[in-house]
Amino acid sequence: MKFHKSISTLFAGLLMFSSACKQETIEGINATGNEPFKVYFLNGKDKGIINGIQDTKMEIDVKTQTANFPIPIFRGGQAGSEPFTVDIAVDNSAIPALILSGDLPANTVVLDPASFTLVATDTLQVEHDMMKGNAVPKVKIRSLGQYAGKNVAVGLKITGTSRYSVSDDMNRVVLYFNVNSVAGLIGFPSAASNNGKINLVSAGYTLNRTTNTVELPVAVEREGTADLGAFTVDVLADNNAVANLIQAGKLPAGTVTLTPDDYSLETKVSLSKTGNVITGNAFPKIKIARLNQYSGKKAAIGLKLANPSQFSVDPTKEKAVVYFDVDSLLDEVVPPTNLLVHSAWQVLRISAGVTFTVNPNGSILAEGGNWGHEGVFQPIQVKANKNYKIDMKVAGNGASDTWLEVYVGTAVPSQGSDYGDGGNRMGLNTWSGCGNTPFNGLLSTIKCSGSGNIVKFNTSGKVYIVIRGGGGNLGTGGITISDIDFRRVD
Repeated sequence: MKFHKSISTLFAGLLMFSSACKQETIEGINATGNEPFKVYFLNGKDKGIINGIQDTKMEIDVKTQTANFPIPIFRGGQAGSEPFTVDIAVDNSAIPALILSGDLPANTVVLDPASFTLVATDTLQVEHDMMKGNAVPKVKIRSLGQYAGKNVAVGLKITGTSRYSVSDDMNRVVLYFNVNSVAGLIGFPSAASNNGKINLVSAGYTLNRTTNTVELPVAVEREGTADLGAFTVDVLADNNAVANLIQAGKLPAGTVTLTPDDYSLETKVSLSKTGNVITGNAFPKIKIARLNQYSGKKAAIGLKLANPSQFSVDPTKEKAVVYFDVDSLLDEVVPPTNLLVHSAWQVLRISAGVTFTVNPNGSILAEGGNWGHEGVFQPIQVKANKNYKIDMKVAGNGASDTWLEVYVGTAVPSQGSDYGDGGNRMGLNTWSGCGNTPFNGLLSTIKCSGSGNIVKFNTSGKVYIVIRGGGGNLGTGGITISDIDFRRVD
């Protein structure tokens, strides 16, 4: 019996020794050491620096409008699971030396106590076989505008616990983060390059045919991903920036500033989160019909941000300038209107017998015969490499030995001379089978001669629309030409 008692006593001793050894283990992912039951910051080793953006699971609390940074606290040892409390205080004493040594960025400043809150006591409890909790500095997002473009830091220290002792080696940390990564200033992204200029023609404008305006979305952004819901900022016309760019040679000397009659601008821009960006758009809407007065020039409008409902405007990104070459823009967006002018028709006299009469409404009456020949013409300005379409209505009771032809050429018509520059585009020709019986319709449909009514030119400049006809007999009542139309089609 004594033998059995001795064995039991030995076995119990071994269990106690094993349990004691187990308690010597320090818990925590990065923890090292062999002091049991000590309380420490998980990130407290070495200099204890914590990048709040990269090293914590930062949370944005929309209700309290704070950025919350959980900083893990652990207790070493595996025995005992009763919850206990840890006292935490702000201690910024290490920050100046860390900035001086380069361990913290040079533009780091100490976070003002009014800019955050910190619960002074945290409770640790068992989680996944570990005793752990979090110190959570809660930074007031609305207070961050004063720190835009900087890093802010706050130091924390474990000052005591309701049970156990504090690790002297891992009882301090310094949390820092780049303010602009959380909630920075509002500005035009375009202000950061090209002197804040935005070329409207190449920037992705939209054409509103209903309002006959060109509309350009000009991005407005707030730095940082903290989303506190939609907010607004005013966008105003401010052409001081245009004048400064002209003076500095960044815009041509002949650049004109658009007047308020030339465009419309919604003054409120709403910003909200889209993907990972807090963004919105200003929409200057430029009136196409107002631009002909500026032909041959560059035009510009300056924009400025002001009066945000939340946050602050970045003074280095508050302005943008939308500019464009007027002729290039018109060349792209000119609305599909008839380029011909009723009063611009001139009679081209070639030979007697046929007369062309221009009526006040722009229609033309061609009548007569006796193998005479006459016509009308007018000059038109065209753009290079653009397609233009010519068409008109023609009506008559039937002609004989008659032709009626349309030309678009660059040669200047000459009185007393036939015209053939550019070739016949479309026409009536009784010998070819059209015009010798009653007709009434579009010439492009009735025609039986010509190469087609779509024309293009290699260079910009003046061309001449020429309609001419003649022959033996243009028919009773002659040939009426109306609704003559010449326009860009691309």
